[in-house]
Amino acid sequence: MNGSIRHDDASSDMDSLAENFKGRLALDESLNFDQDGEMRYFGPTSGRLQFQGSSSNRVSIDGSAFSVSPPDQVSDSYGYIDPIDPITAGMGVPKDVQDHLIDLYFRWEQPWYAVVDEELFRESMNNGGRYWTPLLHNCILALGSRYSDRVDVRSDPDDPNTAGKSFLEEAKTQLHREMERPSLTTIQALGLIGMVYIAMGADAAGWLHHGMANRLSLDMGLNLDPAGFEETNAMTPREIQLRRQIYWTLYCHDKLSSSYTGRICSMLVVAGTVF
Repeated sequence: MNGSIRHDDASSDMDSLAENFKGRLALDESLNFDQDGEMRYFGPTSGRLQFQGSSSNRVSIDGSAFSVSPPDQVSDSYGYIDPIDPITAGMGVPKDVQDHLIDLYFRWEQPWYAVVDEELFRESMNNGGRYWTPLLHNCILALGSRYSDRVDVRSDPDDPNTAGKSFLEEAKTQLHREMERPSLTTIQALGLIGMVYIAMGADAAGWLHHGMANRLSLDMGLNLDPAGFEETNAMTPREIQLRRQIYWTLYCHDKLSSSYTGRICSMLVVAGTVF
């Protein structure tokens, strides 16, 4: 009986802790000073919450307040990304080679590390949509190269471990620029860069970039359930699903990598309310 009481108390304490971790997912420029059109998460102790005005544009879901002050329309492209075609993004590599590497990525990497939605990526690649960027493109080419036996994807034809290295170097250059105004594809790219580094045996660099992806996912509020936006035009249903997909992919990888390294997990159970 006493054991049952202690279990109930512990359960209540955990629920209380989880409740305290809830914050606000905001697009409102009074909270998101970057004004970059992306959702940003602010926890309950953030002083920025005091800048929020009336609650007329806010909806409360399961105790979490969501700002729903959307732009006039949801754009399918980011203004800060220069128009560029996939061939140029792939450093002039022939289209058939790029298609080969992209297919390898989605065949072998995607099934267990589903940080990218294949349908959204391919649609955006063909139509110039928001779910394709040169950075993400090069990251996919780099990781796809790790599954290819072609010598022309190696920076050193005699060293298989250099497969995809040229794409990785290009992605690192693009990442520096994109980190100034990160988006969902930036999180995806960071996760993929981490996987490329691990595949090359550079575990420390891989751990670092996965950590950056985890931190950025918190910054953009992927830890909060975006269901409150389903009836607004702040997010499309496909973006809502993509946010969930990215979060749970990073969450599972965080647990796997922590088991492998013996390090503490960085994505806490109590910090997430996404389903």
